[in-house]
Amino acid sequence: MKGWFQRLPAVRRLARRSRFTVPVLTLISGTVLAQGFAYAARPFLTRLFTPEDFGFLTLYAATVGVIASAATGRYEDAAMLPESDEDAWSLVRIALGLSLLVALASLGLVPFRDAIANMLGNSEAAPFLALVPFGVLAICWGRTLEVWNTRRNQFRLVSGARVSQSAVAVPTQLTSGVVGTGPIGLIAGQLGGTVTSVVVLGASAFKHRVYGIRRPLRELADRYRRFPLFSMPSGFLNTFSMQLPAFVLLSMFSVEAAGLFGVAFSSLAAPMQLVGASVARVFFVRAAEARRDGSLRQITESVGRRLALFGVFPLAAMMIVGPATFAVVFGEEWRDAGVYAQILAPWMLMNFVGSPLSSLYDVMERQATEFSVNALQFVFRFAGLVVGGLQGGPVGALIGFSAVSALSWLAQTIILFRWAGVSGEAMLSLWIKPALLSLAPAILLVLLVQTGAADLIQFGVATGLVALYLAAAYRLGRSSS
Repeated sequence: MKGWFQRLPAVRRLARRSRFTVPVLTLISGTVLAQGFAYAARPFLTRLFTPEDFGFLTLYAATVGVIASAATGRYEDAAMLPESDEDAWSLVRIALGLSLLVALASLGLVPFRDAIANMLGNSEAAPFLALVPFGVLAICWGRTLEVWNTRRNQFRLVSGARVSQSAVAVPTQLTSGVVGTGPIGLIAGQLGGTVTSVVVLGASAFKHRVYGIRRPLRELADRYRRFPLFSMPSGFLNTFSMQLPAFVLLSMFSVEAAGLFGVAFSSLAAPMQLVGASVARVFFVRAAEARRDGSLRQITESVGRRLALFGVFPLAAMMIVGPATFAVVFGEEWRDAGVYAQILAPWMLMNFVGSPLSSLYDVMERQATEFSVNALQFVFRFAGLVVGGLQGGPVGALIGFSAVSALSWLAQTIILFRWAGVSGEAMLSLWIKPALLSLAPAILLVLLVQTGAADLIQFGVATGLVALYLAAAYRLGRSSS
């Protein structure tokens, strides 16, 4: 009787949906609490710290992110693929060991931090660069341990680790701002939060680690060599190209411009990652399974449709009322960051839809293609930044960067859909529903801006419309499941 019931089409659809939706919602719930805490504190932090202070935080985070993107050899991503937990845990060990070696090696650069800071165009950044090795190790271990716990379906633990990270980082930064420590307080808070996440994830990971080795580490490293050979340099180039604005704005213009970019970028990226990073983690696991059972097209199309549905209007609203939003939330001093956010929004939308699907490069073992794509993207992003900067200052630099990035992610998304077997008509239909749903509220916001409505009115109306849109998108997403 039980087997007959489980074979019913409706029951099978519900089971497939719950296997994806429930883990995603579990991860999102923790991220909502963590990001909500951080977002609630951001208006206070922007009044306690200056754009210059955030500029140094942006430089530190960019440097750590670039190094960390290559430090594990991307073997943590490979840990999602083996069928046996013994092999997966061995790959986790490789990733942890490699990142430790890179962090130790980067300590050797600390004595040269003054020269490095001068190369970046700001000698005052030298003290903060000394913390980079510790940040690299914390991020790499946190990311690797999160992968292991995700593989073992420990979604609640991963969610709790994100809450713990924010619960340490935010109070530390607020306290530092009140005391007046300057940028070191922002950096210490971020580093402390990451270390806390590592402790939470590590306690469970090592408790549930797998004893015994099915294959030697060297054999596994060779079996998944495409990850360090292609995924690692590809990820390095992708991360480096994403962080290029921080380095270019600092060297060509000022640390203040880098700080404005950092706040604009993080304000957009955080809510996008709230959904996107959670979807990406679960999609990686489910896509690997779907490729084996022949359902890759269905899951790829479903994920792409939902991401487009939830992303279009919130980012369209930012393109319309960005300056007013930043002036109200963060203070008048940050209005220019709202202009930066307007410029970055098209890129963030394309990234929001395409980035979670990029796991298909690894699932389909086409890392060589991913490397080629990211190499070209890096070159064009750098060219867009420099040419735009020479022509139009910081704003021109970001326009060039955002345009190239948006087109790049659009092209990648089309390629990934094609690989998964999604038709051109289906790809086009992904955007029709959210575009129609966004049309009326977008026109209303444009009219408010054109008639010179007060910043508070623009912000309030936009917030209400985004909330209504997301509620409608959620209902549409459920009805089309």
